[in-house]
Amino acid sequence: MAMDRLGWRYLLWGACLALPLPAWAGNDCGDALQGYLEAAYPGSGETAGGSGQHDRPDGERIDESLVACRHWPADPSRTLLAVGLVPAGQEAYADGGRADLEVLVVDRATGQVQARRREPGRLGWDAIRVTGLRLDTARYRLGPGARAFGVRIERNGASRVNPWQETTLGLFLLRDGRLDRVLDNLQVAVSGGEWDGNCEGRFHVLERTLVLEPRGDGWPDLGIESRRSTTAAVRAADGECMRIETGSDRSSAVLQPQDGHYAVPGALRGADADYLLP
Repeated sequence: MAMDRLGWRYLLWGACLALPLPAWAGNDCGDALQGYLEAAYPGSGETAGGSGQHDRPDGERIDESLVACRHWPADPSRTLLAVGLVPAGQEAYADGGRADLEVLVVDRATGQVQARRREPGRLGWDAIRVTGLRLDTARYRLGPGARAFGVRIERNGASRVNPWQETTLGLFLLRDGRLDRVLDNLQVAVSGGEWDGNCEGRFHVLERTLVLEPRGDGWPDLGIESRRSTTAAVRAADGECMRIETGSDRSSAVLQPQDGHYAVPGALRGADADYLLP
């Protein structure tokens, strides 16, 4: 079997990591995004040369690759934002750097902030770096009038011959005028492996999906369905690079609500597992 698209994804990772991300990579709000940012962060401007770094009066920076915006289907009058804030004096993606994550709910018509939650040092990079944010507006209905939304954090490893990529999910709930994090750092996708830089190697992919399972009363349980597959790339006698499926398995877990949030066990947590719910 010739190497399919999944196999080629690993082989191309090294090249992809060197490419710049498109401006406002997570923006689904069009031209309205700039107005939302100006309302939330007055005085923010863009640095010279179109670097994608937006300076704030206090020296902090907003990096375009770490901004996500989406109108909220569950409440069309509101828009959701996730913003990475780089500390003053630090370049995004500098060695050992960390940035704050701020999640905001704004009035779609006026751009005025209705609720915001800032998490210091939530976004970090070193050999593994944060490469993007995404807003997840699936139907996370936790109860009457309680609909959560998600922020997905995407991370990539820096090694070409040991490719690694991960997506984690956090869920946020707007209640009583504040944003609470109700699910922290659930690893929903991870893929990686080791290869010789030419063809031969071994790779793995793990994907997870969430299913809300109603209880008799209160918030639903969160069912976690996991699917893992492994492959090997080998050089055939005719010189063609082949991908061979070597295994697959499925597993499931259930997270029950505890004191207004869902605790994620270590086996299901992402790479940034030292970050804990306050």
